[in-house]
Amino acid sequence: MLKNILKEGAYYSREYQDSIGANEAYIKIPVARQSTNPGGRKFELVKKMIYKNLFKDDGYFASIDPIKRILVAENTYDLGSYLADLHQSGEIKITSGRVSGHMVYFPPCHMLEQNIGRPYLDLLQKIPGVNLEPIKGELYCCGMAGIMGFKREFHQASINLGNRLMEKIKDLNPEYIVTDCLSCRLQFNQMLPYKVFHPIEILK
Repeated sequence: MLKNILKEGAYYSREYQDSIGANEAYIKIPVARQSTNPGGRKFELVKKMIYKNLFKDDGYFASIDPIKRILVAENTYDLGSYLADLHQSGEIKITSGRVSGHMVYFPPCHMLEQNIGRPYLDLLQKIPGVNLEPIKGELYCCGMAGIMGFKREFHQASINLGNRLMEKIKDLNPEYIVTDCLSCRLQFNQMLPYKVFHPIEILK
């Protein structure tokens, strides 16, 4: 919500267009997806005469200053992605401490939605001697869907949806599961016998 929905339309606002030097003939449309490295955004020029009614700031959050919305959106990061950037720049180091046991890492849906790769997986795999097996493929889901799985009318559907993933994890037979989604963690706790940890707990 903070990274994408909040800024919908904000780039097309008069305030933002003025700030990046657009003119009466052209609108500047951002084409580069947000990275964790501020700046460097690329734009494409489109003729205002053709697209002025399509590209405009008239969404749910349009009453909020568009420059502030963009500032919040472009400075909101997933923690794993933020730590991966710090590690890459040498600001933090993963020391020689070892983590024992066979772990399975499950990348949750919100990571796939952000399209930022699997930063926690990359960090965890840098731990010396770590025995970590990622769940591969985009068709696995725990079924919880935030809090929907807690609701009586959706609970059984949630269990049914999650069964495919649970069977996959049972086949891998880990000592514990690692995931960066607390909803997934709750689902794993009720459906599987393995301990569940957040990647930050393992990194710590």
